[in-house]
Amino acid sequence: DGVSNDYQKGKFQRTTLRFEQSKDAVKFAIRAESGDGRYRAVPARSYKLRFHGLHAPVGSLRLDGKEIARADDADTARSGAYWQLDGESGDVIVSLPRSSKRSFLVDFATAPALTCGGC
Repeated sequence: DGVSNDYQKGKFQRTTLRFEQSKDAVKFAIRAESGDGRYRAVPARSYKLRFHGLHAPVGSLRLDGKEIARADDADTARSGAYWQLDGESGDVIVSLPRSSKRSFLVDFATAPALTCGGC
């Protein structure tokens, strides 16, 4: 809470962010855990994620195994999760709406990296 020492009694919530990028896959996991098993303080949290420098073009995105919509412009209003490309930087931006869920997995479907056979 930023005021007391209650964290010493287990009254805290920790959010873990984990990014994995391999030759074949890109995954980003969000997981919240409570020190005493009681979740409080953040009943619904939204996320806006920006991914810079991905190794392969992104074809689609899945949130917890379900494909999410791609927004073609920044002004698109969506009620659910969506993703878009930043035209200037090439960054992938993922918007996750408010939710009381404590864990998410964002899974990128990327195109295979092009190789030069015998260049």
